[in-house]
Amino acid sequence: MIDLSYYENHRNEILQFITNRPKRVLELGCGAGNFSATLKEIYGCYVVGFEIFPSAAEQAKTKLDEVIVTSIDGYNFSHLGKFDLIIANDVLEHLIDPWAVIDRLYDNLSDTGSFIGSIPNIRQYKIITNLLLHGKWEYANEGILDRTHLRFFTKQSIIDAFRKYEIVELTCLSKLRTLSKRIQYKLWPDLLTNQYCVVASRRQSKFA
Repeated sequence: MIDLSYYENHRNEILQFITNRPKRVLELGCGAGNFSATLKEIYGCYVVGFEIFPSAAEQAKTKLDEVIVTSIDGYNFSHLGKFDLIIANDVLEHLIDPWAVIDRLYDNLSDTGSFIGSIPNIRQYKIITNLLLHGKWEYANEGILDRTHLRFFTKQSIIDAFRKYEIVELTCLSKLRTLSKRIQYKLWPDLLTNQYCVVASRRQSKFA
């Protein structure tokens, strides 16, 4: 039995990174469709969602314009055309070959479009401490060591994965509630970051 609550996250904190007014949106791993439903409400955009789990996809179909129920790995996106916004909220780490998917989607991004992805940071200090001091690498039902994660990223490996693009922003999504945590973050940003948000665009020709 699949816990559908896992696929119902609204992820409204990602909205702040959208700087254009997208007309066509592609969401990878759209889950139950809540995030893209919010985009449709705000921008009136046309949304194509990908979701591998049929039960979640059935819910998304009631909210989005089109839902493709299949694996993203190995999928040929070329026939889908251009998108003003490509969204990957906590999806890339679940793929067998996220680097190939990122590369293929470059041709689907419009000239003024953005690829926005939220990606967990494996360099977070609790992960390192448990590994180095206690010899523990324990998977959980959610979080950085979600048991369904196949790939792991650091800030530098996110930059490497988007090498084909122009990275506009790479921001910490961690909640730093106390002053001491904010000071520590200034000193060791990678170690206190649970998750990054990357915003990437097509590389603009210097002759444009």
